[in-house]
Amino acid sequence: MVAQVLARACMGALVVLGCSLALADATPFEGARIVERSGDAVVVEFAFSEDVRATAHDARSDGFDIRLRGSTSSGQWDQKVESYDGDLDAVERVTFDGSGAGGYRLAVQLGWPMTIELLPQSDSRRITVRLTKPADLERATEPTQTDAPAVTRAQIASLAAAPSQAESGDARPTATPIDAALPHADQAVDAPSPKSDAPAAESDSADVYRQALADGRQAAMTQDYPRAIALYTKAAESSDVAVRQEALEMLAMARERNHQDAHAKLIYDQFLAQYPDSEAAPRIRQRLSGLLTRALPVQKKLAQPQRDAVAWTAVGNVSQFYQRNETAVNGDKAVVGVDGLFSNADVIVNRRSESLDLGFRVSTNGLYDFGPDADSTYQMSTAYFEAKQIDWGVDVRVGRQSQQSNGVLGRYDGVQIQYKINPWLKVGAIGGYAVDYSANAFSSDRPLYGVNAEVSVEDGTWAFAPFYIEQQANGLLDRRAVGMETRYFRENVSAFSLVDYDTFHKALNTSYLMFNLRFGDGWSTYVNFDHRRSPYITTENALIGQGVNTLGTLENTYTDQQIQQLADDRTATLTMATVGFDKEISSRLQIGSDISYSDYSQTPASGDVSATPSRQDYYYTLRFRSDDFFGSQTYTALYLRYADSPDSRTSSVYWNNRFTFRNVWQLYPRMRVDYTQFTDVGQSQWALAPSLRLDFRPTRSLYFEFEAGYERTQRDMPVQAMDLVGTYFRLGFRTMF
Repeated sequence: MVAQVLARACMGALVVLGCSLALADATPFEGARIVERSGDAVVVEFAFSEDVRATAHDARSDGFDIRLRGSTSSGQWDQKVESYDGDLDAVERVTFDGSGAGGYRLAVQLGWPMTIELLPQSDSRRITVRLTKPADLERATEPTQTDAPAVTRAQIASLAAAPSQAESGDARPTATPIDAALPHADQAVDAPSPKSDAPAAESDSADVYRQALADGRQAAMTQDYPRAIALYTKAAESSDVAVRQEALEMLAMARERNHQDAHAKLIYDQFLAQYPDSEAAPRIRQRLSGLLTRALPVQKKLAQPQRDAVAWTAVGNVSQFYQRNETAVNGDKAVVGVDGLFSNADVIVNRRSESLDLGFRVSTNGLYDFGPDADSTYQMSTAYFEAKQIDWGVDVRVGRQSQQSNGVLGRYDGVQIQYKINPWLKVGAIGGYAVDYSANAFSSDRPLYGVNAEVSVEDGTWAFAPFYIEQQANGLLDRRAVGMETRYFRENVSAFSLVDYDTFHKALNTSYLMFNLRFGDGWSTYVNFDHRRSPYITTENALIGQGVNTLGTLENTYTDQQIQQLADDRTATLTMATVGFDKEISSRLQIGSDISYSDYSQTPASGDVSATPSRQDYYYTLRFRSDDFFGSQTYTALYLRYADSPDSRTSSVYWNNRFTFRNVWQLYPRMRVDYTQFTDVGQSQWALAPSLRLDFRPTRSLYFEFEAGYERTQRDMPVQAMDLVGTYFRLGFRTMF
């Protein structure tokens, strides 16, 4: 009996350790690229290495955030990656952080105001956003003289790099007309740092905004305009009218100095709309008039392409990583879990014209196994051709593709047709054959078809996407479901819901709700609720535990009604709920916390498959995130988590850091410590897992990555203590074109 307990404990620990090592890969965020340009709009695609679902998005003054739910529950709780790419039109910076278990956050900073539209997700590993230049931004950027030359990227760069009057002559800065108009600009040069005289009660929110305003002035004086913009934006949230007015004025001027005239115009307009009779209003009107009429070169509105003009584009990424994981128990010879070369490639080729867009996409991945079993694999995950007739509003996609919307449960080989009847109504249909794994060759065993629609109302504030889908498996009805996705978005509120009901199995497959609310003073809160069958109920669930691969084989033993009952017995009900908040303490420090609950129902014994017990788990998390904590271009995050399960209690600490050197090197030291008490057997366990990752990015499109980690787990046992040691390392590159 003791030997069995020891064996089970070792096996369980090996599985957990192996999974944690395997999941210690780099962030699932692979990068961003423009996949479509049309007039004044661009479509930006964000790619991931795992399935994700966009659950909400929030607008900010200088960009937007997208909250995502991942398909894995990685032990690596927090990952932060920043990507800077001047070739993404309005997108200046993309920041990705979070975890598959707690949700990802994709923060996008824009260089100028854009209208944001989160597009329906047609690929489970891609999030696409359409950015459109607002009409008032068009007017602000149109030239006052028709023969004014366009400003090129090189001219903008040279203008930003041009020496100031102080740099070209006197050692003491010489005030320009704009400098002279800056409130308190002359005092800011010689004034002591506000922090030196700050009272002990600086945590008061009013002082936080005044501090941000003061720090913003200092940043502007050193010509660090991006930082000044961030600080002024923070100060502009103050409820103190005087602080807010000054912050808005300074923010607009910083935008001007940063060559973001259109954004500055909008802020000036906002100031005059809110404070038309203020003391600063005449000065603001004068600046706005000068901004609109000054005879500086400006960028012309893009000329409309000629009819039938054709443009070809090709974008993609290729990556290759070698990874090796080893685990040793009680000093025995290490067991190699992974020893292989992982390769991935994704290529998109588009041919665009005013009337017809054509596209082709191929995504493949493979593993070359160096182990003794030589279990090498190759997968064709995506391969489709797409044609979009602009005038008719028809979009057709044919081939291997995937979805997490319209009732589709993943990947399928087939066709998707969408018809945009008018700007607020789109209808569609899908048909094809479901694919269990991307390595599978084409199979006609699981046909599916469905219809769907999308209705947008109130200028996109509300969107409704109802669907109907039916799927078969080996001649039996596998799934017949109706449902609807609902999206709601306003400036500070967003919500997403999904309902999927299977009319054949008479079961609610999922009811999912995510709600985000942003308050003033840097507060935001979120609520997630997910009640679903796990896995989604289908007739093929009857195969679980039966030792056969097809329903046709199962029909030799059971009737159709018995098979349907087996499918229901093998499908548990999972309920999960999360409530949390985030708070910006300052421009450099954020804190957050959440409480999560999960309830996994029991499943009965039937068909020679044992019953499984129910399980309830509680998770409590407190997190701290800070930029520039250890100096410029640094990031640190500290997570504290407590997990309360029926048979164990686990306390965990996770510390993640990032240091950037010379804008091309990034170093990620990480540490995780877990302490677990197994209440059912009276045992305890410690786990220590340090790791180090180094990224080198010599160009915008090329990454080299190296990561190594160590994990040691020690557990008290009745006969012999268990000591597990695991190591891993990975080395490779990723390139985008």
